[in-house]
Amino acid sequence: MRWPAMTTARWLRSTLGDQRGSIFLISLVLVFVMTLLGIALFDLSLVDNRLVLASENDAQAFYTAEAGLYRAQLDLTDGAGTTFDTVFAGGVIATLYNGQSFTQGGAGTNYTVTVKPVVGSSPQQVTLISTGCAWGTSPCPASRAQKTVQAQMKVGSTLPGFVGLESVSLGSTSGLVDSFDSTQGVYNPLTAGKLAKSLSNGTISMKNLTVKGSALSAASSISIVNALVDGNITAGTTVSNGGTVSGTITQNNPTPPMVAPPVPDCGPPYSPATGISGLYNYNPAVGDFKVSGAVATFAAGTYCFRSVTLVGGATLAISGPVVLSVTQQVSATGGAFANTTYNAANLQIISSYTQRNGVSVGGSSTTYLTIYAPTTDVSVSGGAPLYGALVGKTLSTGGSASIHYDVNLANRTDFAGGIRKFVLISWIECKNPSCS
Repeated sequence: MRWPAMTTARWLRSTLGDQRGSIFLISLVLVFVMTLLGIALFDLSLVDNRLVLASENDAQAFYTAEAGLYRAQLDLTDGAGTTFDTVFAGGVIATLYNGQSFTQGGAGTNYTVTVKPVVGSSPQQVTLISTGCAWGTSPCPASRAQKTVQAQMKVGSTLPGFVGLESVSLGSTSGLVDSFDSTQGVYNPLTAGKLAKSLSNGTISMKNLTVKGSALSAASSISIVNALVDGNITAGTTVSNGGTVSGTITQNNPTPPMVAPPVPDCGPPYSPATGISGLYNYNPAVGDFKVSGAVATFAAGTYCFRSVTLVGGATLAISGPVVLSVTQQVSATGGAFANTTYNAANLQIISSYTQRNGVSVGGSSTTYLTIYAPTTDVSVSGGAPLYGALVGKTLSTGGSASIHYDVNLANRTDFAGGIRKFVLISWIECKNPSCS
């Protein structure tokens, strides 16, 4: 059956005309949905920007808190104002900075730092709490980003090099001052380093020798005469250079003084003879220990004597960690110390003597040891090398003495005696400003 042409055209117009309203509605719905999607994307963009800004503010607050912590560590250890000792002696929480501006962080950025002693701690410790505020005032508004960090700091004893608190005189015939690292084995001249440090609050003189390392006088002058120095020279006042210096020479640059706590007398009473073998003269009631042309061997331990004397080629030997505390003089120019562990930290000589010429070391045998004698003179002579570290009220070398600094000693803070060193032992980010 065939449809008439007019009838078919009329039917198509009728059908299409009925759909025009639906197409319009669908278009409106699509426009509405696209609008909602656009608004949602715009909101997401705003939220993302806020998150980025919050993250940046949090980071700024965190870095500001770290800056406050770092400054507090420096100020507590510079010997001026509020110090580690005054905080610990006070026994209470002290505010070091309250809303201190941190210019590197931008306008309004500040930190607040408190410190309190850890009562009963040994070695002594303090707790530092630093809160950084980004773009805020003090106290930091709740609307501003803030971060808090907490650190524990302790005081320890270290041996940073060859130290004469009042003066250092390195003068010998063809002597050598250099360094090595005992963690890499015994000293080897082929691999010796250039990290020896000659340090003093007073004058330093270097004459007729080779120094592979640096020299620093905190508050006075340095004199170099016919010496080759492969390192930097820094003086609180002037430098007189009559030798050759391959490093940088810095004059009129005072630095904070080194602090070397005095040693309390270990006795009387003095140690018994327990743990000591060989041939020697010793009366514990008096405390004078002497070896003449023989060998005395010490077992590992800590010993207290009034004096120690080695003469006639005598040897004081150890095979394990030994600390010799002495209240009067140590005279070993006629003998030697034999440390078969080849670890200088295993033979520590501690002197509380307060008169002149308290510790004298010499002889012709290789010696691995450390000496801490902050209230008396320390002298090294003879032709035998000494490996380790030295601290005295004054320090001098003579003859053809060579001294070799063990750089590993600077990493330790547990010596029976040494230059004070403040060490950061723990660090955390807190959940709140009180770190509770």
